[in-house]
Amino acid sequence: LVFYGDHESMEGIAKFHRPAWHSANSLGARDETGFFLMRGPRIAREEEQQLWEAQIAYRQVIEKRPVRLIVLDTYSKCMAGLDENDPNDAQKFIDFCKKLIDKYGCTILILAHVGKDATRGTRGSSALPYGVDSLLRVHREGKSLHVKLFVDNHRSAPERARPFSFTGRMVERSLVFHLAGPEEEAAMEPDNDFEPAKIVAFLRALGAIDDEHRVLTKPLAMAVSPAHEKESEERYTARVAHTDMILRRLSRTKLKGLCFGTGQKLMWALPSEDKL
Repeated sequence: LVFYGDHESMEGIAKFHRPAWHSANSLGARDETGFFLMRGPRIAREEEQQLWEAQIAYRQVIEKRPVRLIVLDTYSKCMAGLDENDPNDAQKFIDFCKKLIDKYGCTILILAHVGKDATRGTRGSSALPYGVDSLLRVHREGKSLHVKLFVDNHRSAPERARPFSFTGRMVERSLVFHLAGPEEEAAMEPDNDFEPAKIVAFLRALGAIDDEHRVLTKPLAMAVSPAHEKESEERYTARVAHTDMILRRLSRTKLKGLCFGTGQKLMWALPSEDKL
């Protein structure tokens, strides 16, 4: 059984994310999976804690299955009424989680935001990151649908040297992420220089020398990322798609003078002489 204690997006999870997950895993909309969405607890209210735990205990008796995972989303909302910057209050939250672990033998996943200075880690007291067994950090690659999961700390075990890589795809009205394979992971590592002078050289080679001889983004991406010898078609396709994404992102910044239009109509060409 999985219990998701949410404070921020219950409607979104119920209407979009959960149905998309079912669809991505070839499940019917009403298929039973053992996933239960519920309002998250507030640690400051003991009676609310007790009521929340009672719901889990009741469902476990009915389902006759063990509890495997409890998600708390988010740490700061669970701390409403307490001070997340106070080490003593943060310890109350940790003690609450440990009580659940002792009772159900399950894993607790705590979602927490970083502060304004991301280099300082999780927002609030350092008692939280020091009080958990594993500290995982999720980083999005620019504006892409690629994310990396870093193991910053793993108590009593070595940290993973390389991050896990995930790529997202739209399923119905939600993003669904899956662990990236070698081909996709390789495509996430840009191996090209996107400086304007180099893009100018590619445009000149493609004959995109003025507004009448312009090219779409994909042909330019294919020129910037040519196929390698013995490279699989899957890896090449993934690399071109990644280069396409980078070109579109840079079209709004340092490559702005080499393109015009937006979206599928984004076109590339050398600027006219009066613009140089």
